[in-house]
Amino acid sequence: MTLDRTMQKTISLSKLAVVRHLKAILATIPLVGTVIGLFALWGGEEWRDRYIDLALLNAVYWVFILHLLWEVISHECPQTFRLPQVKAVMRAEHLLIVENSPWLGVGVMATIYVLENDFERFVCTGEVINVQMNDLVQIAARATGQQYASEDEFWTTLERIDRAAILVKPGPIVGGT
Repeated sequence: MTLDRTMQKTISLSKLAVVRHLKAILATIPLVGTVIGLFALWGGEEWRDRYIDLALLNAVYWVFILHLLWEVISHECPQTFRLPQVKAVMRAEHLLIVENSPWLGVGVMATIYVLENDFERFVCTGEVINVQMNDLVQIAARATGQQYASEDEFWTTLERIDRAAILVKPGPIVGGT
């Protein structure tokens, strides 16, 4: 029964998309028609007799070009590059647990920053070591910044910081295969 609902929802979304495209095409036809009409009026009867076929063919091209331009302008960029939120700091394992993001995968390097009054302070680099079944990602901290005397001080500081202030961004690219 849920498959039927999913198919119905997909079909209704497809119908909406078709209607949206038809509206866009129908909106460009009067614009192109007006331009062609002005050329025909300006060119006179001789121009209309000689170039009407070419004018109509170009009108079709312009309708599709304007429709494609509308498609490009009206679509928003996909948000595939969002920063994941930190869910937990695991001191004993030297791990950060973060929510998944499309750019995170096993072996991907990440940089960890702490947000302090609109300033992002670099604290360490890390590597994604596991993408869990529940869609959480484990990032192992690799090299800490020089501002900490020891790793123990680093993890103590990281545990005390508000999770929303810890930023995970794509890291350096290391030699690959």
